[in-house]
Amino acid sequence: MTKPLAPTRFAQVLRKQLAEPIAVVGMACRFPGAPSVPAFLTLLREGREALEEVPKSRWDIDELYAPEPGTPGKMCTRRGGFVEVDEFAGEFFEISPREAEAMDPQHRVLLEVAREALEAAGIRPGPERRNAGVFVGLATWDFSALRSGLSPDAYSATGQAFSSAAGRISYAFNLSGPCVSVDTACSSSLVAVHAACASLRAGECDAAVAGGVNVILDPATTIAFSRAGMMARDGRCKTFDERADGYVRGEGCGVVVLKRLSDAQKSGDRLLAVIRGSAVNHNGRSQGLTAPSAIAQQALIRHALAAAGLGPEDVDYLEAHGTGTSLGDPQEMDAIAGVFGRRPPRRPLHVGSVKTNIGHLEAAAGVAGLIKAVLALQHRELFPHLHLRSLNPEIDLSQRPLVIDTARVPWRAPAGRPRVAGVSSFGVSGTNAHVVVAQAAEATEREQVADVRAGQVVVMPLSARTDGELAAVAEAYADHLHTHPSADLHAVCAEAIERVAPLPHRLAVVASDRAELEERLRTGRRAVSDSKSAGSDGSANIGFLFTGEGFLAAGAGVDLYDTQPIFRRIIDAAASSTRAHSPAPSSEAPLGGGSGATETPASADARLFALQWALYEVWRAAGLTPRAIFGYGVGEIAAACAAGAMSFEDGLDLVVHRARFIERFSPEGGLLLVKAGEGRIRSAAGDEWAKLSVAGIDGPSNTLVSGDDASLRELSIALDAARVEWRRLNVSGQRYCRRWTRRPPSSSDGRRTSSFDRLSGR
Repeated sequence: MTKPLAPTRFAQVLRKQLAEPIAVVGMACRFPGAPSVPAFLTLLREGREALEEVPKSRWDIDELYAPEPGTPGKMCTRRGGFVEVDEFAGEFFEISPREAEAMDPQHRVLLEVAREALEAAGIRPGPERRNAGVFVGLATWDFSALRSGLSPDAYSATGQAFSSAAGRISYAFNLSGPCVSVDTACSSSLVAVHAACASLRAGECDAAVAGGVNVILDPATTIAFSRAGMMARDGRCKTFDERADGYVRGEGCGVVVLKRLSDAQKSGDRLLAVIRGSAVNHNGRSQGLTAPSAIAQQALIRHALAAAGLGPEDVDYLEAHGTGTSLGDPQEMDAIAGVFGRRPPRRPLHVGSVKTNIGHLEAAAGVAGLIKAVLALQHRELFPHLHLRSLNPEIDLSQRPLVIDTARVPWRAPAGRPRVAGVSSFGVSGTNAHVVVAQAAEATEREQVADVRAGQVVVMPLSARTDGELAAVAEAYADHLHTHPSADLHAVCAEAIERVAPLPHRLAVVASDRAELEERLRTGRRAVSDSKSAGSDGSANIGFLFTGEGFLAAGAGVDLYDTQPIFRRIIDAAASSTRAHSPAPSSEAPLGGGSGATETPASADARLFALQWALYEVWRAAGLTPRAIFGYGVGEIAAACAAGAMSFEDGLDLVVHRARFIERFSPEGGLLLVKAGEGRIRSAAGDEWAKLSVAGIDGPSNTLVSGDDASLRELSIALDAARVEWRRLNVSGQRYCRRWTRRPPSSSDGRRTSSFDRLSGR
């Protein structure tokens, strides 16, 4: 029976757990002008606005537009931020066309972007249940309004309910953790992120999908906001500017995948950023239900900083809510100054708002700001804040250590301190959220992999649901390489391997340098019909064979170790575990051995097992799933792990203990692999055959012979004389045989010897 923790110890553990940072390990988006995270980064860097005139697919803007605010039944703006919502591959999610037609487009977009975020985090759909939670924000009922006059059918309820938006993600990807849909209006997605962090720290789930979505289908809300004077007449979000006259409605979706930092580090996940703390509060009784409160905003930011264990002086950048209204902007700046106003002038707080680029995404606004902050942390730069000509006269920065960057600038932080950003999101309902996010730890020397070396190639596997989508993926990677000339090719391709999903349309691009990779990606985009289309389940008729004991060259797998994070993670874990089994610390490199005199059977078998399992995981990450699995010797254990019969850790333990058991009961024994049938070996051995045994027959001319060392030595001499090829197998601590032998050499003193003596150290 487990002894309960003492109250004091329990409190310490609880405090540590509740304060654990949360790692961002994957993210995806579909924002105006930016259908992917790389495209969003380019838009931010170039300081572009992605707003446009309302498309005809939404409503006839000529019929509903009137320039004067308050005109009954009309809207005073012609512009907004829009994304593609019509295309939906329901068959991928096992959703019939009839059900898809009854689904709110917000549900569809969430499913697709959640899939992309999970792939980015290296989490792929499969039969196994995952203890992962889903927390999504949405607040728009436009689809329900459009269908209000239609007769309900079997899919009406699930197709329109907010709860189904989160539930579909959990169902589609077999996620068994908490599943919550959040509606706090404009702060919904950041409140969802806060809830996800709390759930992870409470141990309710081991990973979490968090984000939000907003799709604008019905003009009614825009008309209502125009009458209330909330819309910018020129269709531009002019945050903090004296011309600010309202915000611009936008739509889109953003999703992040979160894990506890300790779990992400153990799994070797790619750390995009770390959420240090977050907070949620309400304005309370302010000037009105929808009116902001500077006092509540100050309290919110202070609470989030306290949860992060940081002070105001530790934050470099603040992604403001920044809607661009004459009332909200000054109040928010006053709140920011109230918290950060005592900073030294030489280290001002930088402030900006993504709404000047893509408009106000309402329920998805908070996660859009978070993704922008993560990109800024990753790339160590601050992006331009748009449309600021002259500061709002109600905002005084003359005595405040605050700065609004209208151009792209490097993000510099004091030496020894990580870059830190705050992200704010305030709801028209009065619910506010703030998240404190910091850069992830710098990559280790081993993780900073080299570019393509002479004679090497890189492989970039891509997949998609359709040829058109595959072409877009190839083009996006080509654009990424073009705009990031210093990006490491191995790292880019390794990320592609970790992200690729077993989708039906696939393309693999092989190149020997950067220019060739970019060119072939663009060629592949234009000739995407050459891509291979797999079965509907993304599988192929492939079998994997895991081999047993035998020759394994020293340093086998070094190139994969240097270039494939998945491979490196498994080999490092195996090396650490094997050293723990050893009575003395091992000085061998993870892929050492082979030619070393100190390699034991246990370490040799563990090395072979780990290499095979690491290879299997690399192939599996690339979307290659076998229909059948075979194995012999040590490979039987690797095959059992691949089949799900045991874990990698249990398999490694079994390999080590198996090798020690064999060595203990046959310390002087060994195996020869002879390239001949039993009859020829028996004839060559003569009377010595009585001391030997056939341990295995792998073919007509491939025989395993076992016996004690003395008998095997005599057999090797006889085989050399008969010009029969053989090699010693490393099953009892001897060195690996490195080549076939054909003739018996002579020693300097004339004594008859064989390669067996030389390779065994005799």
